[in-house]
Amino acid sequence: FCQSVMSPGLKQGMEVADCEAVLLEAHSPPPAARRTVVEVVWVWMLQLVAVLSYWVVMPTTMGAAALGALLCRRACDEEEVADDAAPRSRRVFFDASGAWHFYQMGFMAAVLEKHGHRFREADMTYEGASGGAFTAAAVNASVHGVKSMPWWFFEANIAFVESISASVTGMLFAASKLLQSTGRHSYHILQEGTGQEIPNFLADRSTVVWVTDAQTLRGVPLSRFPVDEAFAEALQASCFIPGVLCELTNWFFKRLKHHSGVQVANDGCFVEFAAYLRGEEAYARKGSPKTLKVETWPSKAAMSNTIRIELWKYGDYGPGDVYIWGSPEWAKGLYQRAYDTAVRNMHDIDIKLDEFFA
Repeated sequence: FCQSVMSPGLKQGMEVADCEAVLLEAHSPPPAARRTVVEVVWVWMLQLVAVLSYWVVMPTTMGAAALGALLCRRACDEEEVADDAAPRSRRVFFDASGAWHFYQMGFMAAVLEKHGHRFREADMTYEGASGGAFTAAAVNASVHGVKSMPWWFFEANIAFVESISASVTGMLFAASKLLQSTGRHSYHILQEGTGQEIPNFLADRSTVVWVTDAQTLRGVPLSRFPVDEAFAEALQASCFIPGVLCELTNWFFKRLKHHSGVQVANDGCFVEFAAYLRGEEAYARKGSPKTLKVETWPSKAAMSNTIRIELWKYGDYGPGDVYIWGSPEWAKGLYQRAYDTAVRNMHDIDIKLDEFFA
């Protein structure tokens, strides 16, 4: 190119090699672009560290803590936390799902399209741990006519994922505070939707958020949400994983200010882990109400009087999907796969629900 365009009259002392150097420099990416690539690599490295800590370090640490609690049981370990919520004949429980929560949302969107009236007419609670607590709250709101499941996903959930994507560290450290903000915002939406200071389906304590008492490793059902801070605190505590979904100033547990009966809490998923080691029933409620458990992973902890919908058997997601990667398109993919799967398998789901509502 340089030889063809540089006639003797236009060279003006510039050699062909000089021309080529200028062209290469002109077409090289600017320093800012190279820094962007470095930033992307750095974010992926941080996310990899977070995933490794989630799957290796944290389960090992909490496993050791659970064994320690079994070997060094204290008097307070034997005390049952007061659960004075009005007894119900049925409950639906969404397990600790992490980012599989998006799959739960898509699945329940399809289920409620056909069976929403059955949930609405039943005397039941909507319960969950960790990511499942958010699903439980959204399902209860949808059943009571405050927005729909698609709205809660595409508006509330996707906004959360977009906020995660804007964080340099992804879920690491940032997600816990964002979960708290999401909880407060959701509470305000429920207030607007019902026109009530305390939304009726929160006032009647039909929404239950499970956390793990960090001192005893026993499950605690939280259902008193008179203000937005109480609701947000419960959701944040239910997702509080030491070293991963935590705060820079507090790596180990969430201190509760708005809920009596438990001082410090961790992610609700540890309830099943500790219950299995103890040989006890996980997430037990007074009266053993008939329970519909929506499982995203195989559970070995016993739950009496329970009908299971085993989402993990469909094979639509993998272990890597439990971590929020900060991609709205990825989250939408999980939601849509779940919705389509529920529609395809609705006959089997009908049988499970017939048994549950019988």
